[in-house]
Amino acid sequence: RIRARKGILKKSVDLPNRKSHHLSVFKPLKHQTPTTMFLKSPFGKTFCCPPGISTPAEALQFICKAENLPAENGWKMEQNGKFLTKLQDPFPSEGTVSILPSGGLLGGKGGFGSLLRAIGAQIEKTTNHEAMRDLSGRRQRDVNNEKRVRDYVAKQGEREKEEKEK
Repeated sequence: RIRARKGILKKSVDLPNRKSHHLSVFKPLKHQTPTTMFLKSPFGKTFCCPPGISTPAEALQFICKAENLPAENGWKMEQNGKFLTKLQDPFPSEGTVSILPSGGLLGGKGGFGSLLRAIGAQIEKTTNHEAMRDLSGRRQRDVNNEKRVRDYVAKQGEREKEEKEK
């Protein structure tokens, strides 16, 4: 015995010397109503796919007619992130079909060098190098302070002699 409840098939099994047990088989029931597909035009408009359209070529013809576009070979079609190459075969899956212009220019946008130059001009150059560290890991501020103290101690003898001469 098989019965359906809430989209899950249930199968009753009669075991010897026991009451019948229900086993859940997780297979969704097939819906009788067809799902709705959408067609997205190059201008961003989304159309509900009419029921008579079953191939990408028919969908392209419908969009070209609805948007007053030329029906020449200047279009490519994409569904679920994959380009549709066989336009006369039925749709491989259900999902939104996007119609895009084919062709275009080779290469990327470029202009990255000018972007870097513009940002480089905006960055303020610092003159404070005290917070930097040298290759041994010591702060430049500490190294400079030690150097000043050594110079001060070395010149202290000369300063004392000058004071005595006055």
